[in-house]
Amino acid sequence: MLQSSPNRTSPASLFRMDIACCGPRQKDEGAGSNAEAIRGLSELLKEELENIAHPPDGGSRGDVYVGEDGAVNQQFVLDAPRSHYVIASTDYRFIEGTDSRDVFVKNISDAVRTCTGSLEKGASQSSLNLTKIVTLLLSQAGLALVDRACTGPILALKGGDRRTTYELTQVSESMLEIDIHFSANKFDAYADANHEDAEPRKCSEASSINRGCSILLKFDDSEVSGVAATVKAVWEDIAVLDLEGKPVRLEDRRIATQGGLSWWVAPSAVLGSIGGVLLVLLI
Repeated sequence: MLQSSPNRTSPASLFRMDIACCGPRQKDEGAGSNAEAIRGLSELLKEELENIAHPPDGGSRGDVYVGEDGAVNQQFVLDAPRSHYVIASTDYRFIEGTDSRDVFVKNISDAVRTCTGSLEKGASQSSLNLTKIVTLLLSQAGLALVDRACTGPILALKGGDRRTTYELTQVSESMLEIDIHFSANKFDAYADANHEDAEPRKCSEASSINRGCSILLKFDDSEVSGVAATVKAVWEDIAVLDLEGKPVRLEDRRIATQGGLSWWVAPSAVLGSIGGVLLVLLI
């Protein structure tokens, strides 16, 4: 458990496709680091932490926090039963027919709050703020921040498997690490969502896309929220292959997100159609 400063206040017939951002693999912190994406995600995290400390009227992006002390991000509560988590080296994956969803959500929430120091009543404001940003990141809202920071193209993918794993690790008594890993595999078609007139193209099911990030969080009284975030790495790895198994050359430039909002704000929002194919955001 982190120790904080105690006095701190402060239809099924539809051709459904997922959106994925992608680009060259740049995972390591050394010469191959995705410096632009790291800077972008750092700025987004700074904004989130400022909004947690001083919520603007109506919230920054419709963020809702629940629980008796209002410290758990609602998107985390919704995502927990349908995502894979590793919290303090313990694996959490909801299985139908075992515990109820409510029990599962409480258990994983308590595990997270034990790490952030907010499980017991009377937790410091810094611990509550840490819980807010941690539970935001351990949800599709966190993955959406990575998406916004990425510089590769946005692709709509058809079919295949999607997997997202969220990890929370206690690095030391004063520091936590969050790792987000997203992968898309075995999809058999894609379309470039940057162009409204783009036609879906078939591809090899050996194609794959991976992206994610690694973030350090610690208490810091010099920050308005009492929490400091450091982005260690952001990575994007694309391997879209044509039907002959050859790499597909993709455009790097992406469409800017209108109004600074990310796609996660509107779950399952219909974007329109490409070549008569309905595109739906699945989150």
